[in-house]
Amino acid sequence: MSILLCGQEKLLSRLRLSFLESLANSVTTTVVMKPLLPEETASYLEERLKHVGARADLFSPPAVRAIHNASHGIMRSLNALASAAIQKAWRAKAEIVESELVLPLTG
Repeated sequence: MSILLCGQEKLLSRLRLSFLESLANSVTTTVVMKPLLPEETASYLEERLKHVGARADLFSPPAVRAIHNASHGIMRSLNALASAAIQKAWRAKAEIVESELVLPLTG
């Protein structure tokens, strides 16, 4: 039987706890995703937007930078910020997500 465990890096440290040692010893492969670089963030957002049939240029370059800076390139945070910014732009009836819509979401 094979089991695939997915989680944040905290999962790896928890597996090292003594009562989970046998499970940790069964792990054969570990993959850690590094945070995205700024240009990777831009490409990632463009591809996600194209995949759902939206305009690839929905985010202005300053908005992409704001999302990247606030998320530190961590995809989970990046996705949450991008989604919130799109919703905010929709409520404002904005055709493009500008950094002014992103910055209030960052903190």
